[in-house]
Amino acid sequence: QGYHLTSILLHILSAISLYLFFRLIVYDANISFFASLLFLAHPINTEAVSYISGLSDPLSLLFILLCLVSYIKYLQAQNIILYILALLSFAMALLSKENAMIVPALILLYHYTFRKNFKINKIIIFFVVLLSYILLRLTVLTHFARSMVSFADLLQRIPGFFASITEYLRLLLLPFDLQ
Repeated sequence: QGYHLTSILLHILSAISLYLFFRLIVYDANISFFASLLFLAHPINTEAVSYISGLSDPLSLLFILLCLVSYIKYLQAQNIILYILALLSFAMALLSKENAMIVPALILLYHYTFRKNFKINKIIIFFVVLLSYILLRLTVLTHFARSMVSFADLLQRIPGFFASITEYLRLLLLPFDLQ
């Protein structure tokens, strides 16, 4: 079926993007290859690849990784096209799934971890894109979403968040009883 083929291709492209990302931060082709291969074959990704509702996961990951790879390459080459590609990838990641809101924090973490100098105006633009998305989400997209989904209160979501994190860590380390 078409959506299944699309999911598989997105998963493969995400694994390739993960390899490129690891090559930029680890500098070791073997580690990058095996980490990407583990991601590609790990059974925890089954739902994201096999269910149509999981299509947003590999799509978001692909755009997040393309954003990070483009941004790191921009820092190395100072090519403005790479910077624009990073911003566009970030916007596409946000439109794919809300978990992409973490990208500006990941960029700051990259600068902090690898002691890379940064220009604040280049990073602020990522926050501007994020703020634009949040405003869009709170205005236009909320109007459409209310008719489809009833939103739970934040306090009701917090226990589920910690239960989900615990379960995902268990599945990552011990991928048994996947159904």
